Amino acid sequence: MRIFDACLDAPARPDGDLANLGWFGAEAAVIASAPDRSLETAEDLLCFFDELLAVHAARASAAGIRALVALGVRPERLPRRTFDEVWDRLPSLLLRDEVAAVGVLDGSTPGGEALMVRQLEFAASAGVPALVSVAGSASRRCAERVIAAAHEVRLPIERLALLRCDYTSIRLALDEGARVIVSTGPVGTDPADAASMLHRYGRVTASATMLATGFSGPAFDVLGIARACEALESIGADPSDVRRMAYDNAVAFFGGDSPETGRT
Repeated sequence: MRIFDACLDAPARPDGDLANLGWFGAEAAVIASAPDRSLETAEDLLCFFDELLAVHAARASAAGIRALVALGVRPERLPRRTFDEVWDRLPSLLLRDEVAAVGVLDGSTPGGEALMVRQLEFAASAGVPALVSVAGSASRRCAERVIAAAHEVRLPIERLALLRCDYTSIRLALDEGARVIVSTGPVGTDPADAASMLHRYGRVTASATMLATGFSGPAFDVLGIARACEALESIGADPSDVRRMAYDNAVAFFGGDSPETGRT
């Protein structure tokens, strides 16, 4: 099974985990991560972006995984001092070939909407997709706000992917034409549960869903995506649909078989 990990927290993973991912079929991945420490200045955050692009992308590549990168700012990791320099640099960073998306943005933290909208604007201007988490008990309401914001800044809705959805926000995303990234593993959705959730909506998910290991912290299931694919097939999903969710949809959304990204 060919795998494109749509959200890999590479900085949290030792080289051995990345090597195992490559060994078990991960051919490409989007590295998306938030700093694990508080930041004082804009330069601290820009240095973290440089680490993702230069260090962690190279680590994934050494494991045989074609690495793309998502860049974004989350409310809890805003520099304590001025961060205007980030807004000055981010547009040019998003034009780099290896940068595939803006994200992962936070669509559920109270007071963080303006920060999210600003970055959706950058995504629309650069022609790259945006990844937004809608975690929490109000997942559907968060998803509604994110989708409305995407329309407001004229980010094509098919260039928006929602993460950490529940059943209700997945249904909304599919109905609105957005994409969904389902994380599998100990901190995301159990692979069998993920399969059941995706199969529940029938073939409509086949063209709109991607799979990921996601932000997994210390716990990590190197076979999470493969297990979800196996579970999907075991409950009757068409193998061609499973291949699309495991690989083809992410290639279409991000790019990944060539140095070009999926820009519009």
